[in-house]
This record gives sequence, structure tokens and C-alpha cells, in this order.
Amino acid sequence: MFFMKKIELFFVLMMVFFNVSAQNIKKNNNESYAPDGRVWEIRPGQDYSAILDSLKPGDQLAFHEGEYDGRVVVKVSGLPGKPIVIRGYGNGEKRPVLTYKENKGNLLQVNGDYLIFDYLEFRSLRTYAIRIGLRDDGRQDVTIKNCLFYECGGGSISANAPATAYKNIHIIDNYFIGPKTTPVYIGDHSGAGAIEHFVFRGNVIDGSQNDGREGTTGYGIQLKLNVIKSIIENNFITGTKGPGIMVYGATDPDPANANIVKNNIVVGSRRDGGIVVGGGPSEVRNNLLIGCNAGVAIENYAGRGLLNNIIITGNTAVLSKRYNIALGSAPSATVQRNVSIALAGAKDFTGDPRDSDKNQVVPSSPSFEETVAGVMNIIPEKKNLDKIWRRLAKDAPLTKKKTTKLINLLTQHAIPVKVSH
Repeated sequence: MFFMKKIELFFVLMMVFFNVSAQNIKKNNNESYAPDGRVWEIRPGQDYSAILDSLKPGDQLAFHEGEYDGRVVVKVSGLPGKPIVIRGYGNGEKRPVLTYKENKGNLLQVNGDYLIFDYLEFRSLRTYAIRIGLRDDGRQDVTIKNCLFYECGGGSISANAPATAYKNIHIIDNYFIGPKTTPVYIGDHSGAGAIEHFVFRGNVIDGSQNDGREGTTGYGIQLKLNVIKSIIENNFITGTKGPGIMVYGATDPDPANANIVKNNIVVGSRRDGGIVVGGGPSEVRNNLLIGCNAGVAIENYAGRGLLNNIIITGNTAVLSKRYNIALGSAPSATVQRNVSIALAGAKDFTGDPRDSDKNQVVPSSPSFEETVAGVMNIIPEKKNLDKIWRRLAKDAPLTKKKTTKLINLLTQHAIPVKVSH
């Protein structure tokens, strides 16, 4: 009996082995198996439209290194726990480059749910690189990660279809290099529809070529009216024409709807605040603003009167051209534990930063200003970034000494930006 049980166990183990091995057996030249579906490998010059349209939940479409020209429309959807993944092949290969030079639609149009886009490069000359959703057709559970957006002329990512709803759009660990206009545009200007649980984390935006179309602002990222319950954290944004980050608030002032902006570094926003709050409920905490036109600014955008439930706490604003912390017309905002390191003769706070709220004003120095100059017009590489976010979250608001250490970490692995202005 014991011998028979050993034989049965042997056959069970062999079946497990063959099932696992089968996941990696190629069915033909461009298809293999993955735990949740099939992996289709695509090479430059190959017409993959039929494969793209046939993808099922759990499938993956893997682009090999090279250039792929033309628009891509994704109509398929995954399922919870079984997303469809569209990615670069990896395994030592460079990111595949998706390009589009015309103006007849966006490079990548996303009309599906439960999708992941990973390790791709986008070069869109005139249109958005990625547009999520269409009019009256919002999407949910779309993740864009580890991608490079290079000198996109019409913007990089938008989720802004009016009169619709979006949920769980995640943009994580991407580089936006030299966008010509606002790279990330979330929500509709009118506030039509709703977007909730949006996440923007671990990204780097180089806004040095971002001059906006004539008459426009040229942000880094903006969350329009009625984007709620969302988070912008652990990002590095430099050289934008307008605000590095702007949130417009919501018509419903319930604190549960608050957008959280935390642990970001915004450098050298040229014509506006590094972080601008146009409405609440909003919480801005533990950010570092360096050499911006203003550091953190609260504005009653368009006279909407939405400046309710706004918290500004634990931020460090350094060497702003105007004010380091500007309360504008929101004297009721909670403004606590912020640090202002000001240029000689510059103003630190507007409004009433009450002494009991422990806001601090710290004088600058020539050596500190020389250190700060080193972080202007650079793009940090991935090395040290995770360490930087942890330090910022742990130590904020920063002393002058800790600010210097953080800047030295940023400049340790960095390349210069291409400044167009």
C-alpha cells in the first residue's frame, strides 16, 4: 500500500512539472503560454492588429526592441485579477518605440478596462501619446508604468472625456522628457463626470521644453474639477512653465473626497507656484519646492469659491522668487509645520501663518544658494530616488542641512535637461 501511494505521488508531481513547463513551450513563432493566458511576441514591421483585437483576459502582447509607427487602438479588456498586459519584451532589450507623426487621432487610444502598459516608449509628434476613454465612455483599472514619453507634442497622457466616470487609473514610475505641452491631464475642465482613486506615483517630469500652446499655461500634471480621492506622491517635476502640480478641488467639500499631494519635489516652475491648490478638499503635505515662482499657493480659481477643507502641512519651500507659502484668499486653510528658506529680502508667507501652528522661517546663505543651483535644470536617474522619497517622508519639513543632503542625493545621479526657453 505504501509503495502504491509513492507511485501515485510521483505521477502527481510529474503532472505538476509538465503543467508548469508547458507555460513556457512555444506554440508557434510568436506565441507562448503564461500562467494566466498567452504571450504573443511582436517584431517591427509585423501587422499585429488581429492579435491585438483577439487578446483575452490574462494574455500579454510583448513588443521586441525596435520602432513601430502608426496609431494603436486597444478595444479589449481584461478582468479583475487577470489584466491584459501590453509591454516591451525586456530581457535585456531596450524599450520598443511607438511613434506617430500625424494628427488624425492619438497614438494609443485606450477603450478597454483592466489593462497594463509596461516598459514602452512613446513619441507622439502632434497628439496625445495615450488617451484613456472617449466621450461618454470612461475606463477603469488602467495602469501605465515604467514607460518613457519623449518630446510628445500634444501631451503624454489624458483621461479627460467629459460626462463620464473613471476609476483606478494608475500612472507609476514613468519618465516624461521634454513634453511640449502639459504632459498629464486628468479630468474635464467643466467638472463633468467624476474621476476617483487616480494615482500618480514615482514619475519624473522634465518641463524644460513645456511652453504650452499659445495662451495656455503648460503644467506638469493637473487634476481638474471633481477628480477626487486621488493621490500624487513621490514625483520629481522640474522646469514647467506653469504649476508643477495643480488640483482644482471638488463641488462636494466632504473631506473624504480630498486629493492628497505628498512627498513630491517640484523645481523651478517658471511662472506659477510649484504646487497650486485651486479648490478643496485637498491635503498638501511633506513636499519640497525649490526655486519656483512661488512654493505652495492657494488660489480661488475662476472665483468658484471651493476653498474648503484645505490642509497645507510639513512642506519645505526653498528660494522661491515671490512667496514660499501663499494662502491667497483662503485664510481658513490649515497651514502648519511648514518651513520657508527664503532669499534675502524675499517674502515668506502671505496670509496668517500663526506662531502656534509652528511654521518656521529660516534664513538662506550663499553656500546654501550655491547648493540649490545644482538641482536646477537636471533630470534625476532612477538611482537614489526611492531613498529620496523615504527621506522626504520621514524628515519633512526639512531643515536647511537636510535639504542640502537631499539635493546632493538628487544630483549624484542626474543628467542635464534640454532647456528651450
